Amino acid sequence: NSSYAIIPNTNVIANSTNNILTISPIVTTTYTLTGVGKGLCPSFDTLVFTITIAPQPVAEFVTNPPLILLQNPMLNLQNTSTGINTYQWLYNNAPFGNFTDTSFNLYSEGQFCYTLIATTNYGCQDTATHCATVVFLESVFFPNTFSPNRDGKNDIYLPILQNIPKDKIANYKLIIANRLGQIVFETTDPNLAWNGALLNNGETLGLDTYYYRCSFNSPQLKNNLFQGEILLLK
Repeated sequence: NSSYAIIPNTNVIANSTNNILTISPIVTTTYTLTGVGKGLCPSFDTLVFTITIAPQPVAEFVTNPPLILLQNPMLNLQNTSTGINTYQWLYNNAPFGNFTDTSFNLYSEGQFCYTLIATTNYGCQDTATHCATVVFLESVFFPNTFSPNRDGKNDIYLPILQNIPKDKIANYKLIIANRLGQIVFETTDPNLAWNGALLNNGETLGLDTYYYRCSFNSPQLKNNLFQGEILLLK
């Protein structure tokens, strides 16, 4: 042919010899390509074709709950992908299923990360990775009595922490006051216990009711405030 025309001609690039067209449509587009022959009576030929733009897949899922208590270790992987036809799930880079959603139990502490590979009918892929953390349930117990008589039993007072490493505690503060509101003990160190003595001078206090106020942050417990009574026995 001696010449050609293509409609529409947006995002169409020809090479130097005009025999290769590179077409990059943004949306699905139908093109009409017309070729004109040489000679005094030129002939025409027309080709109509459509380039389909496959939808962009979006792989996504949520781990529910993101923080799992070992006492109730059920994990749900809830698929929220769009524009997808097939799925492949991986744990530690090993495939373990092609289902849409799944649920299962986790029986040990730690962080567990999963990857979803989502594929369309056109072969386009997208991936998403999320993690869930399994922990023991944190709890705090404040004794309501103690006896600092140096018999080796209940001689000191401090919160009893369950499944809370002390190195994971932040913004710790424990205050103990008498009936008049006077502070008899105060600390920001979760390792420091009250021995029943008066703050600063070490004077041993007698039988009475005292009041504690304790606040701290931990991996599960945020901005918690605990307060109550303590009976000091001799």
